[in-house]
Amino acid sequence: MNMSEIKLISFDFDLTLTKHESAMVHFSHQHNVVDQVKQLEREFIAGRITTHQFADASAVFFKDLSHDDIAAKMDDLVLIDDCLEVIEHIKSTGIQVIICSVGYRALIKPIAKKLNVEVFSGVDLAEQNQIYSGELTGYFSEYNKITFVQKYALENDIELEQVMAVGDSATDVPLFNVVGKAVAFNANELAKKHAHHIVDGQSLKCLLPFIGL
Repeated sequence: MNMSEIKLISFDFDLTLTKHESAMVHFSHQHNVVDQVKQLEREFIAGRITTHQFADASAVFFKDLSHDDIAAKMDDLVLIDDCLEVIEHIKSTGIQVIICSVGYRALIKPIAKKLNVEVFSGVDLAEQNQIYSGELTGYFSEYNKITFVQKYALENDIELEQVMAVGDSATDVPLFNVVGKAVAFNANELAKKHAHHIVDGQSLKCLLPFIGL
């Protein structure tokens, strides 16, 4: 695949665009549910629960919170260095950027807005008048990442071969296996095994050579 052929970059969110912690862990500190979320994350990382089971157990933490409440709690989430600058640079070349995550869309939404990324995936929560009920309206697994990217690519006349996926963990592997270029960024060993390129660094600028920029 020639670098000039990249038309779409799909970024994972947690620990790909975030620097020290996942959005859910950050939220847990802000909302005083640290122990509960840590236990769920341990179970998930160990493979003892699925993305669906994680969502079932954690949706209640959002009960009675508004969009503004969530935005305030996520405001100081630390992103990878030069995140906005690099995304803006990528977009200025005509390459499209989306966020493809199995996390909660409610947590990603305020950050995506800061990054000027309009399209992002994730688990959906039920809401009324911008207040979350603590119930789910839809799941989003690692395999849904494929259908999410496929749908966006099809709507924008992009082939999967022209997609670059950037991620760090097991939830990125299914997508890594179907795109033209898979980049394991600050990734675990499983993600590295399925990637075309392995990149480690504190800045999103580390990815630019692999995009041809």
